[in-house]
Order: sequence, then C-alpha cells, then structure tokens
Amino acid sequence: MLQYRVPHAEQVEAWAARTLVLHDDPSLDLNHLREALGERKVPSLAGDQTWMHLVVESSDSYAVSSRVGFVFHTHHAVTDGNGTKIIINQYLTELALRLANPASLPGVLDLPWGDEVKELTPAIFNVLCPSEPIPIPLASDEEPTFSHPVYATLATEMQAIADSLKVR
Repeated sequence: MLQYRVPHAEQVEAWAARTLVLHDDPSLDLNHLREALGERKVPSLAGDQTWMHLVVESSDSYAVSSRVGFVFHTHHAVTDGNGTKIIINQYLTELALRLANPASLPGVLDLPWGDEVKELTPAIFNVLCPSEPIPIPLASDEEPTFSHPVYATLATEMQAIADSLKVR
C-alpha cells in the first residue's frame, strides 16, 4: 500500500532546488545537454526521478533574455510521451502566467498542500469498463493462465509471432 506524506515547506524548497536546474551558459547546446542527461542514473541518490532544466542566456535577473530552452528529464516509469506533453504544456502555461504577472507568484506556504492525491489519475481498475476483463490482482492466489480472458489475447499474439517465425 502506498502512503502519501505531505511535505513541509523546507522539504518542498529543497526538492525544487534539486529538480529545477538553471543553466546560464549562452553557448550551451540543448542537444548536448540532453545527451549528457541521458547518461545519468535515474532515480538520483536523493530519489528524484524528474527534473526541469531551464537554459537561459544570462543569469542576470534584470536582463531580458531572448532565448530560453527547456529540457524535461524524467524516468519512463513516471510518465510516457503523451503524459510528458501534458506535463510540459501545464508547466509552460503556469510559467507564462507567472511571467506575465510576477506579483502573482505564491509563496510555498500559500500553495495548497495535502490535496495532491485527488489530482492523480485513477487506477486502471477504476477506469476499465465492466465488460473488460480485469487482470488477476497481485494478492490473489489464482495462477495466470492463457485461459484467463486478460491473457488469452497475449496467447493469440504469441502464437501469431511463433507461426511467423516457422521455417516454410
């Protein structure tokens, strides 16, 4: 069973400092950054599995930057390609709102904490239609077999692959 622990403000600030990485080298190539990040072990020693790398031309907070780049680095267990697009879209939407009105930036303590669970997507068992077969629960003593409706399709696909590999 998973248990969610609501973080304290200091924990959130430490997490943000670890996972939002600012690169202020104007000569930094996003492709080289992406390749370098691909070599890193995920999750990190701190347990982080997702980072947003922000690449800007200057670290001078008063200078206007005409070029900004993002590299969203995450473990595939966290999200797939479509999920990544949704996350980045939401991130950029929120960033644009904050950049348009910097006074609207809430402090860590102003954010609602403890309600994160209701933002999670539902488990597959809660989404499947009643007519769809449900996989055998992990706690069940039932042994998976190809006669089970969920695994019957797999048997058909495996047989088709085997048939295609036969020497004729």
